[in-house]
Amino acid sequence: AAGMDATADGGLLHVFNKGGNRVLAIGPDDKGDCLIDVLNKDGKFAVTLRAGPAGGQLEVFNDDETFVAGMGVIDGDGQLQVSNQDGKLIVGMTATPDGGALVVRNKDGKLVAWMRADPDGGRLELYDNAEKVRFKAP
Repeated sequence: AAGMDATADGGLLHVFNKGGNRVLAIGPDDKGDCLIDVLNKDGKFAVTLRAGPAGGQLEVFNDDETFVAGMGVIDGDGQLQVSNQDGKLIVGMTATPDGGALVVRNKDGKLVAWMRADPDGGRLELYDNAEKVRFKAP
């Protein structure tokens, strides 16, 4: 089954499974950009895809509807984020004007590794559990 609603932001299309749970929603967000929500058979959010002035964004949720992965555009460059089941950011990767950067965190969300490209080559830092630098190159 499908349905349509009129909202203050425009029209919204809903698709329902035979159990009556919404499994798809398409419409504009509050800024007028396209938003697509994909839900699992129980009506829980699984994936959100949105378009905005900076570009596209994809968000992935676990069965508890906690954000666990995403990719999108920030300042014209691509970015990727991976979180644990509790929603804590564990890995972040982004393009930068000099190349790329990668951040790795432990299960508690504390910084343990950072790597990036710069005009002179690459840089790497490793941290202890107190987030103090243990190793740095160069």
